[in-house]
Amino acid sequence: MIITQDDVRRCELASIADSLLLLTALHETHPNWQALGEEVDSGVILLLGRGMYVNRAMAVGLDGPVDDGLVSRVEELSAQMAVPPAFELSPLVDSSLLEELGRRCYRVTGFRTILLRELGPGEPMPSATGEGEVDIELVTDEVALAEWQANARTGFELHDQDAQEVSDRFSAARYRTDGEHLFLARIDGAVAGGGSLTIRDGLATLGGMATTPAFRRRGVQTALVGHRLRHAAELGCDLARVGADPGTISERNLQRSGFDIAYTQLFMSGPEPADVGGS
Repeated sequence: MIITQDDVRRCELASIADSLLLLTALHETHPNWQALGEEVDSGVILLLGRGMYVNRAMAVGLDGPVDDGLVSRVEELSAQMAVPPAFELSPLVDSSLLEELGRRCYRVTGFRTILLRELGPGEPMPSATGEGEVDIELVTDEVALAEWQANARTGFELHDQDAQEVSDRFSAARYRTDGEHLFLARIDGAVAGGGSLTIRDGLATLGGMATTPAFRRRGVQTALVGHRLRHAAELGCDLARVGADPGTISERNLQRSGFDIAYTQLFMSGPEPADVGGS
């Protein structure tokens, strides 16, 4: 497919709604969780706490030049949460933000590839050898949710108890968030993998996919990708997106499933809060 700036903007802005709805669900499922979110500039600051998955500003700098007040606000809130200030940036970010981050000695901490593919009538969906033996079901009750959580802990190889607890909390919040869909894959009745699907305004985002080690190399991931794409198309989505680490097997597998590399997100972080306070 031909990737346009409108596609990139659509994907970036979808992150705002996803983030704020997830934050609401986290507060509802865990009222004592000290997390915060705030809309700023064109995007949002989402801070879930030290050691959590997300602590950064997202989709900012899309509407032209920004002043240093934006970075100062991110630094202020990050210091309150005792996490380093951080930004997730797209190729559409205004150069003024990059210049300000450079002036403050922010460093590049990583990259993520965003891949897109069209959905709709006649679009071929991925299939895998042996896919017929993989049964996929939508998580609709607490029992299945517990199985999904257990698979995530095993599939992502989360051995640390704190990491397992964070994973469980996130999946429980996603299960209760509007537009979120969790799927379990089974082989001969045993849980073989799981994946998530987020739908916002016709955009389907694939995420949270993990395969149980004992069932790897049996087409589970490809089956989960194909099932979620078909589910999204049935619900009227016209575009699907997914993120992957650049140059990985996952990125190549997604390309085989019909996704095209659309753009690369850039992650930048500032100094630890203690260092910020002493500067």
